Amino acid sequence: MWLNINKLHVISNDLLNLAYTNGFKKNVPYQKITPAIDTSFFINQSLKDASNKNLLQLMTIGRLHWKKDYTSIIIALKNLKDRGIDFEYTIIGDGPEEEKLKYLVYELGLINNIIFTGKISQKEILIYFKKSHFYLQYSLQEGFCNAVLEAQSMGVLPIVSNAEGLSENVLNNKTGWVIQKNSPKLFKNPHTVPKLKKIQINRGLGLTAQNTNVLKKNIEDEKGNVTGGWDLQELRSIQDYYVKYALSSASGVSEVASIGGYVQEYQVDVNPELMRQYNIELHHIVKAVKESNKDIGAQTLEINQAEYLVRGLGYVKSIEDIELSLIHI
Repeated sequence: MWLNINKLHVISNDLLNLAYTNGFKKNVPYQKITPAIDTSFFINQSLKDASNKNLLQLMTIGRLHWKKDYTSIIIALKNLKDRGIDFEYTIIGDGPEEEKLKYLVYELGLINNIIFTGKISQKEILIYFKKSHFYLQYSLQEGFCNAVLEAQSMGVLPIVSNAEGLSENVLNNKTGWVIQKNSPKLFKNPHTVPKLKKIQINRGLGLTAQNTNVLKKNIEDEKGNVTGGWDLQELRSIQDYYVKYALSSASGVSEVASIGGYVQEYQVDVNPELMRQYNIELHHIVKAVKESNKDIGAQTLEINQAEYLVRGLGYVKSIEDIELSLIHI
């Protein structure tokens, strides 16, 4: 089969390497298109009282299949309970392993800690995301996991295995944690995964806090001085479009006010002579600039049982983008 392929579509680097291992020729072109999610839907705008800070909330979404290695997670959580850490773990999905996993939960005495919801709607899934502190995906095989992207979009830090594309989903120790797959003892080791008992859960500061810390390291030196050639306008833009939204989602924050710096703006100088020559009025120019500075959403495309969100990205990023605005008369 591999000898007859003239172009390949993959969703992760790991699957590309697997294709090479099975005979795909390295001189044949390929296109890597990773799955996407609707970030306008998976956004946690009401984090204030969504979670119980006295109870560790964990969740996983996926088919109840041996590839997901729920068994290792459940055994690891039994160890967590034995160490005196109270938790609630929600498994969303159904599949052939359901009866086996429920029996394991019963045998380990975790009936009051582990919940099987079965298959539920996306709106119902949002409720569990909003109250969860960590997302677990300890798969043995995983091409690329949309649920991990959804968790990060919701501000829920993921703990995943290094199975195939999962290590591309998560930046280890920055946007989550990546640990060795098929190693339950390693997964249970308190020195390998975050020390959950000592973590003071503050909903909304999950992933966004991680990103803010990385951002701070990039723009300040050890003494707090600005580095890297950032000017006041660039710092204000970062504050308005990144830091502000990250802090606004934190528990107890009602408003974030931007102070200092310069707000980025573009000024369009029109030529009255050329406007008269081409019979163009000022409102034509205003309309053209407005229409050239917006994103456009479309429907989704289903390819290989994965949905891809079609969007037109059209926000102005430079003066050249404004110069390319098309004026309709």
